[in-house]
Amino acid sequence: MMFAKDEEVQKLRRWILSTNLQDALALLGSSMSNLESRFVFVQRDIEAAHEAFEKFNTAVNGVLADQTRAKRVDDDLELHEQARELYYYVLECISRLASLTEILLLYYGSLRLGAKQLSRVLTERWAIDFSKEEARIGRLRLNDVEKDFRFPEVSDYDCTYEEKSLLRRVLRRTAGSLRSNLRTLVAFRRSFAVVYNKYKHALVETVHMYSVVRSGGTTSCIPQVYVRSKEKSSRSGRNKVFTYVVRVDFALFDYLESVIASFSTVMVSLIDGHLQWLLNAGESPFPLKVDAREDELKEIAKIVDRQSGSRHRNFSGQIRLVWKPRAVARVERQLHNRHIARLDQDLMDPRKLRRFKASLAPSPT
Repeated sequence: MMFAKDEEVQKLRRWILSTNLQDALALLGSSMSNLESRFVFVQRDIEAAHEAFEKFNTAVNGVLADQTRAKRVDDDLELHEQARELYYYVLECISRLASLTEILLLYYGSLRLGAKQLSRVLTERWAIDFSKEEARIGRLRLNDVEKDFRFPEVSDYDCTYEEKSLLRRVLRRTAGSLRSNLRTLVAFRRSFAVVYNKYKHALVETVHMYSVVRSGGTTSCIPQVYVRSKEKSSRSGRNKVFTYVVRVDFALFDYLESVIASFSTVMVSLIDGHLQWLLNAGESPFPLKVDAREDELKEIAKIVDRQSGSRHRNFSGQIRLVWKPRAVARVERQLHNRHIARLDQDLMDPRKLRRFKASLAPSPT
């Protein structure tokens, strides 16, 4: 680690203010720091659903071991209660992941047009068309990915032809991984959009139950979520009732974990790429998270370390919060009366930017 000099920080402040990117810096900086908290909650939901699934299976084994209860396993009250708990944990996981995917599409759709667009989307209600973004992701080229995620242009690097080839190869491979993860997220959102919307906006039409399968003298209970949805049929053009079925098993949990991993990879790379571009006054450093082998990472670190240009900067906690005495008194009154207050002050003003650390070595995704 090394620290940027005071004059470098002053220069960065002037550049951010002159380009009117202070809102983008505040949004991206806070987004990166808050991203970890979102992961904690979604991981907690996955673990809770997994525990409820194992609890349901244990209850099923107990019912089937009792000959009297096994005969009426379809209507067992204990199993229905266990299923109810399981389904809402699963639906909560799906809902949170779908919400995060929408956030990603919002950030991606605005940031690819420029960092200034992010503040317009989040504060001025400038809409992002999710369907158009999904369609664009479906036809993404690797060059588009490199541009959208602010990958650096390595042709200006002070290194040999072979070293530049290595950097380009790793960046192209990373772009391919990001495109694949983006498409995984789009597929998830499209598949579970109805289930998400019904759970988010309605208290009805979600049925919790389990299927009882009897075959070859054995009985098994398969937990499934059934969601009723009235939609226009693509064949007849008329409204028709469809039922969506979600099978709750270990394969579903594995799939949801893979979606979480895709979201993490894409969101961190997207936010950090644009944040580092801002912190380097319009220049992109080599990304820290790349799809590379261990031996490639060591070689890349040596190459990047020799460069004199942009550096990866640690922005976390670099804004000093300065409160004015009058503001404190006013906030206290508002909090006492309404439990919420509005400050006439920007607590993330880039003019309060302190020294920041510069990291040199990239790491694998």
